Amino acid sequence: MKSAFVSWSGGKDSMLVLHYALTAQWYDVKFLFVTIDRATQAVPIHQVPKALITRQGLSLGIHTRKLYLNWPLSNDLYEQLVIAEYKLMKTRGIDVCVFGDIHLKDVREYKEMICRKAGIEAVFPLWGRNSNDLVNEFLSLGYQAQICAVGHPDLPTSLVGSELSKELIASLPAHIDPAGENGEYHTFVWNGPLFKRPVERLSI
Repeated sequence: MKSAFVSWSGGKDSMLVLHYALTAQWYDVKFLFVTIDRATQAVPIHQVPKALITRQGLSLGIHTRKLYLNWPLSNDLYEQLVIAEYKLMKTRGIDVCVFGDIHLKDVREYKEMICRKAGIEAVFPLWGRNSNDLVNEFLSLGYQAQICAVGHPDLPTSLVGSELSKELIASLPAHIDPAGENGEYHTFVWNGPLFKRPVERLSI
């Protein structure tokens, strides 16, 4: 079985690919790789505090590997820093990175480019799936998550802190991707089948 690390945000899509990788025994997952903004001590854009990411890893029994960045930063500098981290993974015998992307081709190609330069294989288990089906599968598996950030003008900021549910997804405007694949919203997973214990929920 190949060793892998998961590109991690603390949200539902990275959690779902971790679930697949472990339950189907696709990979031996060694790390959850996450970027942290030095200034806010949180995941950029998602705004999940570093401490909660650490607690996710502890509850899942998987080490979190954190790359600290001065956010925002140029693409060139981002690539240099991430490629260096990926190469370090490679020296440890880990040569696969698992991503939770669904259908943004340009984002996938960018991540594949970074992986290729580091000698890492990029895999996308959710690619091409229906967004609504994926969210419903995530919830049906028993995972629990909160909305941690919104990034679309047609979604109210009052959604932040709300529990992700099938009812909430069904209530979204028709032009909003149900999985928030275009950055419409982001999530923080605090409990589910792979967790040894629930993680502290976001304090909003």
